[in-house]
Amino acid sequence: MWHHSIAIKALEALIAALPSVVAAFAEELVALHVLPVLLHLCTQDPVPNVRFNAAKALAKVTPLLAGERGVLCQRVTAALTGAAEGDADVDVRFFAARALREANLQ
Repeated sequence: MWHHSIAIKALEALIAALPSVVAAFAEELVALHVLPVLLHLCTQDPVPNVRFNAAKALAKVTPLLAGERGVLCQRVTAALTGAAEGDADVDVRFFAARALREANLQ
């Protein structure tokens, strides 16, 4: 069981560091490879801490996609709105709602 806990903590740390690293990537790379992973983690991961950390990362990554904002922002908005309104975990709902405000997606 402790291996699972360590893996979750490592994933949380990676998600937290991702926005800083992504700032150096090309928008297309972020749009094609990073954003889909964050969207999946925010909406599908079974661990609430992973979901809310992904929501926090989405708030920081989305503004970096100035040239890719159309459909991608709709996907991010839909994912964060779904998490803010329907996630079973109160922390996920809180951080998803905050991410919507911080990314100016409301």
